[in-house]
Amino acid sequence: MEFKNVNEKIKKKWFISRLIFLVILAIGYINAILFIPKDVFGLYLGAVILYSILILLQIVNTFIFPKLQYKKYLYLIKEDEIVFYHGIIFIESVVIPMVQIQDIGFSQGPIELALGIASLDISTAGSNHYIAGFKKEEVEELVNNVKERIKKLVTDKNKGE
Repeated sequence: MEFKNVNEKIKKKWFISRLIFLVILAIGYINAILFIPKDVFGLYLGAVILYSILILLQIVNTFIFPKLQYKKYLYLIKEDEIVFYHGIIFIESVVIPMVQIQDIGFSQGPIELALGIASLDISTAGSNHYIAGFKKEEVEELVNNVKERIKKLVTDKNKGE
């Protein structure tokens, strides 16, 4: 078995989401320039510097990170577990045993809906995980497949007792 990337449309989703945040930061920057009095104990200069740094970081996050993030956004569905890698600087590995899955489904936000992609949502007793970027048809099939595997594992476990 080999790790797979999700649909490339996830890069567009990340870009659009981050671009929206960049626009919000830019509006805050413009408000800081226009409405903070320039003679109030360095408040104006501090706000301009802070917003400049935040906007620069968000520009990098918006235009560069989605491509880098996609390369490290991998998943693998084995017979008895789901493995998921993600991250750019710090790479996180998540292993979810099938027998620990309490609920599995999919979700779509407005951007995902417009792009025709969805996220796989997995709940266990200890946490919730999601893997974004599947085609809607693919994620529906995946959910059904995992549910069948879980049923089989539970049935096989009950037969063994």
